[in-house]
This record gives sequence, C-alpha cells and structure tokens, in this order.
Amino acid sequence: MRSFGHPQSQRAKSLPRLLAIKQAIYELGISRTALYELIKDGELKTVKIGRRRLVPIEAIEEFVAVLGKVMGPP
Repeated sequence: MRSFGHPQSQRAKSLPRLLAIKQAIYELGISRTALYELIKDGELKTVKIGRRRLVPIEAIEEFVAVLGKVMGPP
C-alpha cells in the first residue's frame, strides 16, 4: 500500500493502534494520576480487553486536537 507522505501515516507505522497506560502517559507527557482523571472525566476514551485498559491512538490524537482548539494559537 502506497503512503502519500501524510504525517499521520508515518506516525501510525511507529505506534501500535492501542497503547498501554504507561505508553499513553509517555505519549501525552502527563502523570498516571492525570491520565486516570482524563479517563474518569470522559475526556480520553479507552477500551477494555480482558483485564487490561488500553488507550486507542486515535483517542490521544482527538484529545490533543481538542486541546489545540480550546487553547487556540499562541
């Protein structure tokens, strides 16, 4: 499949589709407590597979996009 140089397509190849909590913390650069607050408040979507809670990479991208809209340009 051909990539059209879309920046997201390059990033998608380097990250799994579902991130463990530790990976999501690293990607967002926040604490574990802050991540669980976002999940509890419904600001960050997760999925549960068995006993594991995972964060879809799309949920992280949506969360960051919303932050950009709320904060506006510098």
